[in-house]
Amino acid sequence: MIMTSTMTVVLPEGNDGRQARSQRTRTAVADALIECIKAGSLRPSAKEVAERAGVSARAVFRHFENMESLMEESTRIHLKRIMPLIPAVVMKGELQSRIRSIVNSWKTFVEPSAPMWRSGRIAMPFSAYLQRSDVVLHEIVKKHIEQTFRSELQQLQPAKRARRRHSLVAILSHAHWEELREKQKLSIQDASLTLEDAMLALLTA
Repeated sequence: MIMTSTMTVVLPEGNDGRQARSQRTRTAVADALIECIKAGSLRPSAKEVAERAGVSARAVFRHFENMESLMEESTRIHLKRIMPLIPAVVMKGELQSRIRSIVNSWKTFVEPSAPMWRSGRIAMPFSAYLQRSDVVLHEIVKKHIEQTFRSELQQLQPAKRARRRHSLVAILSHAHWEELREKQKLSIQDASLTLEDAMLALLTA
């Protein structure tokens, strides 16, 4: 659109403009799904998402093949936004400080991700992308544990080392955090301290 002193001239929108507008709508729909989930609707309908996005239900399926593909895009957006906020894990220093660092890093990710995880758990059996994302996250946690507590784990026999590593990975899981926060009703601080105590016990036993 070009403004002149006497009139407004509307020029035809090119392909780039249409694509940009389409991408904005697609992102708005994906954001709307995230907001629906945060509001407590773990498996929102297309109508709910459309109303929150300010578009028609038809527009939802014009941009996404089905609700599973919409969930995948919303997960991508959520992860892209949350990952840069996670503090780096400390690899050196006293054991207690390393434990506190990795727990702090974990809670920074898992607490705001809890609603998405609950919704994703429902959709995961039907989504190869969500299944892969879960495996990747598991491997990231495993790698961090191996790097952060290398000196403690290397002192153990291979079989015991593997068992301790498995237990530490299980402690830093969405399911464990859900148990502490939702079922046992612990505050974020108390849940974090519980993780720290459990990790310390495993690493000093």
